[in-house]
Amino acid sequence: MERLATAAFDYKPLDAEREIRLLHVQTLAVGAADSENSDGQLITSTLFHVSLDSCPPYMALSYVWGDAKTRLPISVNDSVVSITQNLHQALSSLRISEAGTGEGVLTLWVDALCINQSNDAEKAAQVQLMRRIYREATRVLIWLGPENRESTAAIHQLRDIGSRFQNLKQSPMYGLGIPSFLQDIAARPGPELRSVWHLFRGRPYWRRVWVIQEAVLARHATVWCGRCSIDWNILLQALRALYLAQSLRRAEAAGTAALLIIADVNQDIAHFRVCAEKFRESGGQGMGLMEMLWWTLKADIQATDPRDRVYGLLGLVKEGDRSRIPVDYSAATTLDNVLFTVTRALLQKHGPEILCYCTPSLLSRSLPSWVVDWTAQKKVRLWTTRIGGAWTGYRAFAASKESRWDGSTISSVSLEEPALRLTGVAVDTVSKTGSQFNTSPQAPDYLQACRSWFLEVEQLVRDAVLDPVVRKDRLANLWRLPIADKKLDGGRAELDDLGPHHYRLLIGTISHETLPTKQEGGKMKKENEWVLKETYEYRRRWYLYERRPFVTGDGRPGLGLADTRPGDRICVLEGASVPFVLRPNGKGEFRLVGEAYVYGLMDGEAIECDASLHSILLV
Repeated sequence: MERLATAAFDYKPLDAEREIRLLHVQTLAVGAADSENSDGQLITSTLFHVSLDSCPPYMALSYVWGDAKTRLPISVNDSVVSITQNLHQALSSLRISEAGTGEGVLTLWVDALCINQSNDAEKAAQVQLMRRIYREATRVLIWLGPENRESTAAIHQLRDIGSRFQNLKQSPMYGLGIPSFLQDIAARPGPELRSVWHLFRGRPYWRRVWVIQEAVLARHATVWCGRCSIDWNILLQALRALYLAQSLRRAEAAGTAALLIIADVNQDIAHFRVCAEKFRESGGQGMGLMEMLWWTLKADIQATDPRDRVYGLLGLVKEGDRSRIPVDYSAATTLDNVLFTVTRALLQKHGPEILCYCTPSLLSRSLPSWVVDWTAQKKVRLWTTRIGGAWTGYRAFAASKESRWDGSTISSVSLEEPALRLTGVAVDTVSKTGSQFNTSPQAPDYLQACRSWFLEVEQLVRDAVLDPVVRKDRLANLWRLPIADKKLDGGRAELDDLGPHHYRLLIGTISHETLPTKQEGGKMKKENEWVLKETYEYRRRWYLYERRPFVTGDGRPGLGLADTRPGDRICVLEGASVPFVLRPNGKGEFRLVGEAYVYGLMDGEAIECDASLHSILLV
C-alpha cells in the first residue's frame, strides 16, 4: 500500500485479526454549504476502533490518493493531520452530498487515515481484512475527482445508456430491441462519446490497482464526480452495452469515430466490468489468482509500491490461491520475492503454460528468466491460455500432445537455487529472423508496410525450404502466421476462414503491377479505404506487434517475441500447449525467451517424432 506522511498522529495498536478504525466526519447541511464558504472550513473528524464482528454501519471510500506533495489539513481527534488534496476534495464534497438536509456525522473507512501507514505489520494485517472491509460496508463511495462540464455530460450519457439497457434486459422485447439499441449507441456523434472517453482516460482512478477490488467487492456503490453521481451497477450496465455495441457493429462501422472511442473505453475499463461479472458468478468466493492476473494484465494499472500489483488484487482471489501469497511489506520482501512466489505458486497449480506470460523485464538481472513480471506494462500475450474459470476449458493447440507436467520438483526451487527442471524436447533451431512490424494502422504507408512485411517473410521461407512441395505448403499457410492460427475467440482458425483471402488482398492489392499513377491518387485512396475495411476482422487478430518472425533450420515459419535471435532453440515442454524459444547459456542450461507460434509444431508433431523427452534446465 501507499505511504501517507501525516503529521505525528498517535495511532493506538489494533487487534490484527478483526479490528479496524472508522472515521466520523462532521457533515454540512446543503443550505449551510451553499451560504458559506464550505471549502474554507476545517474538516473535523474523529477516529475510533471497532471490531468487524460488531461494527456500526459505515461507508468505505474508494479513491486515488493523488500527489503526495500537495497537502491540506483536517482535524482528527483534535489533532491537525495533513492529507492529499484529492482526499480533501472527496471529504469536502461528500460531507455535503451524503449529508442530506441536516447536519450530522458521516461514518467512513478511509485507508489513508484508518491504517497507520508507517507501520508495515499493520498494513499487511489490514490488507488481509480488506475483502471484509469493502464487502461489509453499507455502501462504497467511489470518488473520481472534481466535476467539470465534460464529466457531467459523460455521467448523464452513461446513466442514460445504463438505465435503458437495464430496462431493456428486463423487457420481454429484449431480443428484438437490442439491435436497434446498440445501433443507436454506435451512431452517437463522436463529440458526445468523447466525454465518456475523457471520464475514463482522464481520471487517474481507473488506473489505481486497489480500486478494482474496492469497487467490485461493494454490495452497493455510488460513483461521485464532484456532486454528480451514478449508481455503480448502472455504470456497469452502460459498460456492458458499450462492449456489445462494439462487438456487434465493429465490422460495418470499422474506423468510425464512435466505434474507435467505444473501443478505447472498453480497452481501458474491461477489467472492471469482467472482474465484477466473474466475482458475481463465483457467488462471492472469488476468482483464481491466474484468472485475476490475466484480466488485469493488459490494463494500465499503477501502484506506488509495485508489490501492490499483486497484493492489491488478493481481495478478489479465492481463498485457496490467496493463502499461497503471504502479504509482507517489510524491506526483506522485495518485488523479486513477490514475483518469484507468485510464479512458483502458479506453476505448481497450472504447469508450464504459465511461462507464456514471461517477457523481457526491467527487473533485477538476478531474477530467473522463467519468473513472470506482472508489473510490466504489456499487451495480452500470444496465447490467451485456457487456465482457470476465465476460459472455456479447451486449448487451441496441443504442442506437447496429451503429456502432463510433473510439478513435484517445483517446491524445492528458491531464489537462492532458482534452476527450474522441466521435461521436453528441443526440436529445432531459429535459423533467420525477420523485421518487427511496428507501423500504426493510421500511418499513410500502412498498407505498403503490410505488403513489405509479408513479402519479407515469404522470402525467408523461400530461402529456407528447398523441397518445392514443402515450400508450396508453407507459403500457402503463411496467412496463419500473423494471427497465430487463431480465431478472435481464442479457438483454432478454420479451413473456411477468410484469412487466406484477406492475406492475398493485403499482399496483392498494392502490388507493383497495380500501383496507380499520380492522376489516380483519389482512386488509390478509395481502394485503400476499402481494403482496410474489408480486412478489418483479419487484422484485428494480428499478433505482430512486439513480436518477430523467424524461420527454423527445418524451414518452419514462426512468430516469437521481439528478442528472438538466430541460434535460439525451439522447445516443446511437457504439459504445455505451445512451443517456447529458449536460449542456451553454454553451461547446459537455458534462459527463457518466450512463447512461440511455429507452423507444423502446434499439434504434438515434436512429441510424435521424438518420443524421448529430456531434462531441460531453465535459469
